[in-house]
Amino acid sequence: MIFGQRGFDKLKWHDAKRACEKHGAVLATIHSKEEQDFLTDLMIEAGTDIWIGLQSHNMGAVFKWADGTRLDYTNWDADDVKSNALTQDLCFEILNKVEADGKWKWQECSKKVAYVCEKSRDPRIKQPSKAPFACETIKGWTRLGSSCYKVFNGNSTWKEAQSQCSAYKANLVSSKITIIAQLLRKRYTFKDVFYWIGVREMAQETYKTVNGHRLIYSNWLPGQPQNIFASTDNCVVINENNRWLVRNCQEEHSFICEWNTGLDVENITERNNFRDCSKEWKNLGSGSSYIFKEDTPLSWNKAMAYCFKHGGSLASFHSINDVKLVQDFLSHNFQSRFLHIGLTKDKDGSYAWVDHSPLEFTHWAIGQPNHKDHDCVEMTAEDGKWNDIDCDKTQRGFICSTPSRNCFVDGLAINSTNQGIHKTLTTGRIVGIAIGIFGIILVILALRVARIYNPYPRR
Repeated sequence: MIFGQRGFDKLKWHDAKRACEKHGAVLATIHSKEEQDFLTDLMIEAGTDIWIGLQSHNMGAVFKWADGTRLDYTNWDADDVKSNALTQDLCFEILNKVEADGKWKWQECSKKVAYVCEKSRDPRIKQPSKAPFACETIKGWTRLGSSCYKVFNGNSTWKEAQSQCSAYKANLVSSKITIIAQLLRKRYTFKDVFYWIGVREMAQETYKTVNGHRLIYSNWLPGQPQNIFASTDNCVVINENNRWLVRNCQEEHSFICEWNTGLDVENITERNNFRDCSKEWKNLGSGSSYIFKEDTPLSWNKAMAYCFKHGGSLASFHSINDVKLVQDFLSHNFQSRFLHIGLTKDKDGSYAWVDHSPLEFTHWAIGQPNHKDHDCVEMTAEDGKWNDIDCDKTQRGFICSTPSRNCFVDGLAINSTNQGIHKTLTTGRIVGIAIGIFGIILVILALRVARIYNPYPRR
């Protein structure tokens, strides 16, 4: 956890060390690239330099972590190392600078800096059985801080770019743009000169983010912003140096999407309303509802985007019964042989469902998976078996899934708090009942009128 983000909370290194110890923790140690990346992400989110638990002794002859563990990983700032001949014992901070990218810099221990504490997990604390959806499990997305990012190299207008981001429940990047772009350039190839970002002119010479927020930070190229049109059809790109400049929104450029990871698949699903669910979702009785797009071949990532846009994810399966129900439906309704499903290879090489439900069941074909470079999975319609495939090159139809709770599907109302399925009255039935009641009322009125005008019935 990072402390001291506000100026008056910053502490000297030894005071920060004691503050962590009061919490039963230590100043953070770093023993791997994964830990370094994690702390770099935290630092980016906090927007400040941070103390770590490393200190030099004997004028730089010895380096020790505050918890006594050995120094087995380093990420020195090269320029800092070359320029310093130590004449005193110093402490170390992680630099929050674009060009430094989380490098370690020695600093006088008396300087007041934010700091990060590290505490071993209490073994008595049970971890949640279902982790929140992690956007970085989707191939091509990279987590930096609390958001994920994807670089799209291709030609799109600003509006088209924002629309493609929206398919992932994301937006064009609009926060910490300069440092995010700098970090992404170190991980990906930027093929074009200009990349759309989530900033455009909302009113005459007034630029705001794609969400309509005012700019609290900018990195304009000298002479910018210079409006191209008198109208408000002016949007913003970054150049190869991550400086901002105005371009016509109708020009076609590459772009960067930003996905806030607080949004998970379950929350997306729960925002479905009855009208949306009734269009394409099929309830087969397994607790999940499905969309089948066997006639729409897409790459795995584009198929996933379609499912997200419609309130679900690529399908997950948790028993042979789930597979058999879908397989049977396919055999009676479709001709497609192969379909994308939501199983994908994680960073450590293991497989996981993209909706982050537990992987307690698999149905691989014989000899599968058999390609180390294939990170996605398809289902064979005739036997329901799974094969590993290339996420980008393999065009397939696909299956989306979502929990059936609180959703109208094919005239049935599904309620997650009551496991039963209750028939609902369709509009036609309601109209029919209303007409019937109205007819009965007319008959009763007619009989009463007849009695009034003929009070003496015939014998």
